[in-house]
Amino acid sequence: FEAIHYIRKAISLDDDNPDYMIVAIDVYRRAGLYLEAVELYKKVIQSGYQEPEIYIDYAELLLDMDEVSESFRVFEEGLRQHPDADELHAIYAGYLLSTGDLDLGMSELRAARALNEDIGKQFYEFFPHLKNEPGIKSTLG
Repeated sequence: FEAIHYIRKAISLDDDNPDYMIVAIDVYRRAGLYLEAVELYKKVIQSGYQEPEIYIDYAELLLDMDEVSESFRVFEEGLRQHPDADELHAIYAGYLLSTGDLDLGMSELRAARALNEDIGKQFYEFFPHLKNEPGIKSTLG
């Protein structure tokens, strides 16, 4: 919690610095201050920092908060910004498949595979429980 004081001070001195905000997000998440982290994710994205990883991290935080539909909206926004981000497609696919949306999940998984033939290793690191699913195995090779 002491770190929160210092990161807030840093942000107050340079409130447009996405690096400070990303550090603050990590500190807030570790402290369990999820709503504060969500607000900073929004601010980081609005400031123009739109790397695929920020969408993945933001969506995962929302999933941790049981905000599934909002999380999927963030994945979709990330994919609109980065249609060629194989990891973003793959992780979104994994969450879709894990929640039972098989059609869209497989579509996203095929998109990830089309962008990166070797995406299976990354996919299974995130979703080891899907490793023995026949449709997934045949898609990823």
